[in-house]
Amino acid sequence: MPYSDYPHGSIAARGEEIYCRQLRGKVESKHKGKFLTIDIETGDYEIDPDEMASSMRLLERHPQAILYCLRIGFPAAHRIRENMQSLTKLTLSITLILITLSVGCGRNEIVKDLPSTDDNIETLIIGPYTETCQGFIEQQCYLEFNEDSQEWEFFYEQIQGFDFEPGYIYRLKVRLEDRGTEIQDVGRYAYHLVEVLSKEAASVDEKPPRKP
Repeated sequence: MPYSDYPHGSIAARGEEIYCRQLRGKVESKHKGKFLTIDIETGDYEIDPDEMASSMRLLERHPQAILYCLRIGFPAAHRIRENMQSLTKLTLSITLILITLSVGCGRNEIVKDLPSTDDNIETLIIGPYTETCQGFIEQQCYLEFNEDSQEWEFFYEQIQGFDFEPGYIYRLKVRLEDRGTEIQDVGRYAYHLVEVLSKEAASVDEKPPRKP
């Protein structure tokens, strides 16, 4: 069924249902921080540190899929994608339908203007250089160290108040600010620097960077 035939909100609802009922328990502990793309019509899915890569691999197997994308373990907003042409070995044509989503899995919705509590404070480990990545647009991404997977992954958001200097691994305390669901083409949360907990010298030539 083409995207236009789905009632407003139904793709997000179906994607969230598949994730919460079938996939969350399987993937969240091992793949937190990676991107998961679901074909809402078949329930098939792909996981990758790069959002575009997970979508492209799934479209190689299901060229006409309606895709629901999310970042595992994060209440971040991402997008729905619909393939508009057949996939070939060298080209992939898709339309990006930029719709803000929130994955709740039955939990209460997080509201705007979050108070400054431990519930909206996180610690991030940021690598010594940035790399080109594909989010809503091509951009420069920080590298974030995922302590669960012990891997470096793209961090797609900006960190307000953070004066990044290449050549260091940073451990940061950040506060999450809920942007709500009205603002499109951005993640659900804005990140604000609370404190630089540590700053250790690291080579910008070592790829991937050393583990912190």
